[in-house]
Amino acid sequence: QGVSSAASDVYKRQFEYDEEAVFEVVRKDEYEKGIQEGEKQFALLTERLLEAGRTQDLLRATQDQEYRKLLYKEYQIS
Repeated sequence: QGVSSAASDVYKRQFEYDEEAVFEVVRKDEYEKGIQEGEKQFALLTERLLEAGRTQDLLRATQDQEYRKLLYKEYQIS
């Protein structure tokens, strides 16, 4: 019975490790998707601001997160 219990403990530890590894992979994937989505949003905002001749607003948007959020809202970018 001692061997069975030890084997069970090893199995549990292995399962917990795999669960953590899967979580890490999923977390990294979601992070990358978030980065890509943010880049797409900013590219769209950049395009719209340049089309409107709003280069100063674009420059400010690169430096001011709150202003950038206002512009996203103004241009309905989400």
